[in-house]
Amino acid sequence: MNQTFARAFAPAALIGLLLAGCSGASSGLPTTSAVPDLTAASPARRPADSVVWVTNFTDTTSYDLRSGKLLSTLTTGMQGPLSIVFDYNGNMYVGNQSGGIHSHGDIVEFAPGGTSPTRTIASGVDDPFSLAVDDSNNIYCANQFSNSVTVYASTGTKPVRTITNGINYPVVAMIDPSSQNLYVANTSVSGGKGSVTEYAPGGSSPIRTITTGLNMPESLALDRKGNLFVGNYFGKNVSEYAASSTTPSQVFAKGIVPAAITTDAKGNLYVAADGKKGVFEYATHSGAVIRTITQGINFPRSISIAPGGQLVVANYGQENEAGSVTVYGPGAATKVLREITNGIVSPKITAFAQVVSIGGL
Repeated sequence: MNQTFARAFAPAALIGLLLAGCSGASSGLPTTSAVPDLTAASPARRPADSVVWVTNFTDTTSYDLRSGKLLSTLTTGMQGPLSIVFDYNGNMYVGNQSGGIHSHGDIVEFAPGGTSPTRTIASGVDDPFSLAVDDSNNIYCANQFSNSVTVYASTGTKPVRTITNGINYPVVAMIDPSSQNLYVANTSVSGGKGSVTEYAPGGSSPIRTITTGLNMPESLALDRKGNLFVGNYFGKNVSEYAASSTTPSQVFAKGIVPAAITTDAKGNLYVAADGKKGVFEYATHSGAVIRTITQGINFPRSISIAPGGQLVVANYGQENEAGSVTVYGPGAATKVLREITNGIVSPKITAFAQVVSIGGL
């Protein structure tokens, strides 16, 4: 599903936070990202409509992507919202960091059109940097500072499963819409260069562990062929892994610090460079850069593909900047089609509600 995860402070704070996490010192939030593009999966996983949701510094807002009009502002239950995801019934889940390291936080659920939480999940939650949902509407929460991924049923507030095997400072949890396998990006800040672990549905032990070619993996994406892309923050590149492989088949964006990545229906890879350098689109079959977008890019923290192939970027900004959400047309477009600033304050995640099926597609 279209998912991206916790981003808040500038990248310089990210490094300090991840290292401080080992010593218990307090700091800000790390920058992470994962945006599996649903148009790259089956039609049953495609975005439902043109409403885009954004997690901001203290609230969550929604917008009509066609006009940029602010549709709603959710404040009840919001305590430092980070991650956001939708299940296939249209329910929205927001992960709240709620303060500094080891403040735990929670996950709040909103029914479609609701303005107050219908469920609050706190048990097992410890800084929910990433959320994912599977076909059964189970919720997966990557808890960076408790080294676990907790799984919750579509009802109830207690974990039905806690995954710790292979988990080491997880910053991304992602479900493959085709296989329903779980992928976790582990930053392993206590040593090493990190790992990506893969779990079969219902499993708690990795069926694949990737360490080769990684250096602080902070973003994940899949294409329709099952190829896995990993953004390496310290490695300054994006590594591609064929299904079941543990060694890279290609390396993209060499020398670029990836703040976020995603793929589109064609299998092209998008990489948002940290800072103001731009968003780069790569043809994965050749590795060539086919589009470079710089207009409107300002410390991006999330990128996603909207209905119709439009690219949506959450620009966190820096220092006293409020940030923005910028929208770009499909194809070769490089100019800002629409800039959204109303209600935007340090935007972290963009997301679209999902539907179970779209008739005729």
